[in-house]
Amino acid sequence: MSGEWPTDVVEALEKVRGGAESVLRHATEDLGAGGHCGFRHLSPASPPVVIEDGAASENCFYIGDVHGDFLALHTLLVEASRSDPEAEIVFLGDLTDRGPHSFECLALILSAAKERPGTITWIAGNHDLGITCNPDNGEYKADTQPSEFIDWLNGGAADPAIRALAGEFMMKLPPLLPRALLKADGLLVTHGGFPLVDLHASLDGINALYDDVCLTDFTWTRLSRHKKKLPNRVHRGCSFGHTDLGAFCETVSGFFPVRRMLRGHDHVQGGMAFHETYQTHPTLTLNGFGFDPVNGYAEGAAYREHLLLGRHREDSLPLVIHVPSGIRPIPSGPAPATSRPTTEP
Repeated sequence: MSGEWPTDVVEALEKVRGGAESVLRHATEDLGAGGHCGFRHLSPASPPVVIEDGAASENCFYIGDVHGDFLALHTLLVEASRSDPEAEIVFLGDLTDRGPHSFECLALILSAAKERPGTITWIAGNHDLGITCNPDNGEYKADTQPSEFIDWLNGGAADPAIRALAGEFMMKLPPLLPRALLKADGLLVTHGGFPLVDLHASLDGINALYDDVCLTDFTWTRLSRHKKKLPNRVHRGCSFGHTDLGAFCETVSGFFPVRRMLRGHDHVQGGMAFHETYQTHPTLTLNGFGFDPVNGYAEGAAYREHLLLGRHREDSLPLVIHVPSGIRPIPSGPAPATSRPTTEP
């Protein structure tokens, strides 16, 4: 990655590394005792699809996929807390892989949840789920690729006991995370999408959304600019079109009234995409990481000058705030005109 990290981020990284073992052990003990590790909407009794009551505050912020990008996660958490230390933060999933600091990102989000309990919601992403361990040889596996976090668990430089603790925790926590969150104004917040058209006939109540196939669709499905797509159940990452979203919204309108959608999962150039064909139910894809989605996180690769943070707006898609990263911009595309502009859909 090009450029030097800002001093405050370097200091934060060292602080997180120094306290990572303690934070992880505390969270593991809390989870084992039936606790929620400080996260909102996380407990064995919480439903996997959450419907919130009451108007959401504008001090509700959204962070897209960070994929092991510590600089991005730290910078966006700080920005979200700037106006209100008790602001609600919703993370759209995919904490690990691709970037080099998956473990540090885990320690950072656990620290944040501990320091400000009940304010952070973590929506499960596909890279957060599916970690298993072979009891015969102690090796970890994941059902996603790439899986750099698994490589670290199986042979990283950290103490083997710490790696084992992190692996055990990441097998237990993500299955408890919500797959989707519906705000009172009709904003569906999820990682991938929604249950696809071949499931709609069975969606006769909120409990139907808890079916394993529906939960998989919330997490894995990808957006298409086509009008409609036929589900391909050979792959979990089926695509949907804007009329498919409309059909879902109509089917579940009596118990799950979706009007618009915020998601991550797809890595888009520039870090966000307002999808023009999704007019009846406006949709925003938001990424949190700052490295180039094509070239990845590597020495010498360019990094975005501004990271992206969503802020809730009643009866609208979130406002997207450009937050300075302290790193030079990717050469393609114009830089924002001011230090902290906002972008309208």
